[in-house]
Amino acid sequence: LLKLLKQILIDLYKVLKQIVDRSEKRVFGLCKTHLKLFPEGKLFALFFLAVRFFKTKTPAVNRTRISIYTLALALSVATFANYTALKQPPVTEQTIWIKNLPLAFDGYRIAQLSDIHTSALLGHDRNEKIVNRTNALGPDLIVITGDLVDGTLAARQNDLLPFAQFHARDGVIAIEGNHEHYVAHEDWRHFFPTLGFRWLENEHVFIEK
Repeated sequence: LLKLLKQILIDLYKVLKQIVDRSEKRVFGLCKTHLKLFPEGKLFALFFLAVRFFKTKTPAVNRTRISIYTLALALSVATFANYTALKQPPVTEQTIWIKNLPLAFDGYRIAQLSDIHTSALLGHDRNEKIVNRTNALGPDLIVITGDLVDGTLAARQNDLLPFAQFHARDGVIAIEGNHEHYVAHEDWRHFFPTLGFRWLENEHVFIEK
């Protein structure tokens, strides 16, 4: 098994090296961009990488063997990506020191959520758990910094209803991300405030105590 794994790594290294040597660096740029946009992009990116490779002349490498390795790797990455996406987002606590901060804001707690990407796969139940975990932190303010949803209002509206249960003394402030522009942007602009969000568009708001 170790010998087979070693051979797989060696062959994959040869593939990547030959692509780079042939000035195919833009493949990695496209793959990196697609990885950021869609979880399923991991599978697409690796598949695209393989296709680009097979268009080059690489007689020193067994292409059939490489195609099997690439497909296996792509499926493994895609499976891991979806498993990771289904898990609850981790809670990371960060203390920020601000010079001359008014004493009234000492210990002020902000819960920031981003890239929740509500979808057919990541729906109502997951969002309900996110709301419960966020409320349990006792934040003074909740801020949502984009990419809350993927899809149309008709398809995803029910999945977003748990977000109306966010509780913070100074409310919920939200902005849109690029994914809100992909589908039904105008519908989402009008819907999010119905959840109790203060929706900001090219503006700012002061928090006063």
